[in-house]
Amino acid sequence: MSAPATRVAWFVHGPDAGCLRWSVVQAQRAFPEGTTFHVFADGRTGGLDSDAIDWLLAAGVEYSETDWERGGNLNGLAAVRGILRAMRLCAKSGEDVVWKLDADTLVGDPGVLLDWFEDPNMVGAGLRCPWAPGWWGISYALRAAVIAPLSNIIGSAGEAGLAAIGLSQAHEDLVVSRMLARYELSTRLRTRLTSRYGGAFISHNHQGAQGPEDALRRFGIVTFGNRWQIEGAESAKRAAVAKAMERAVGGWNGPGQWRTGATEALWHVGAGLRFGKSAVKAA
Repeated sequence: MSAPATRVAWFVHGPDAGCLRWSVVQAQRAFPEGTTFHVFADGRTGGLDSDAIDWLLAAGVEYSETDWERGGNLNGLAAVRGILRAMRLCAKSGEDVVWKLDADTLVGDPGVLLDWFEDPNMVGAGLRCPWAPGWWGISYALRAAVIAPLSNIIGSAGEAGLAAIGLSQAHEDLVVSRMLARYELSTRLRTRLTSRYGGAFISHNHQGAQGPEDALRRFGIVTFGNRWQIEGAESAKRAAVAKAMERAVGGWNGPGQWRTGATEALWHVGAGLRFGKSAVKAA
């Protein structure tokens, strides 16, 4: 059986353009041949500027603008449903893997999540959220076949359904992961959620001694979104993040050292939100 195709989707607005460029450059280097890339900009805030759009199109990235309410940083059920609808549009087959990626995040080793989809029973995989049970929105992936039923469940549950999964607000990553865990949307429902331990992913410390180049060499996925660690106006912070990402991309030369002997702690997400260590996979 051939490996499923991968589709990578970013959900952005205008100020994300500088970081997005390097996230796209790195993704096109790291993801398997045949992967397609899709940017969904917030049309309600004007989308991206013409220079950014021209660059994306020249790079072979599909660009479109959305008109659904994003609730700031992808919050609210309208945003959740909009994300899932867009992810579904990326897919050409139910077996495809659709990977949602933040603009300020770099993927050095897609195997952090894609390896799990070699199992035909896997329908979702994500990074363990540091502050709550569920996935972290910087990077998660869904089997295309599960997106429509998941969206239907979320739509029918509505605001009242948030309490059933322990939420008072609809943060897209937690809603998607917890709803997927709670309901058996497929007879082959299996999801995974990785730990940040063992080298799978890290949040870059802009105030630390480790350079961005080293971070991407050592970890499979690195987010640079800690803008609060950088002084100055918001535009200057975003420019500094983009510069750090550019340095990291320039220093990357293949999957990092964690793939050569380390082990990755994994968490199984099952019905009833049982979050506990259940397996250790050789890297």
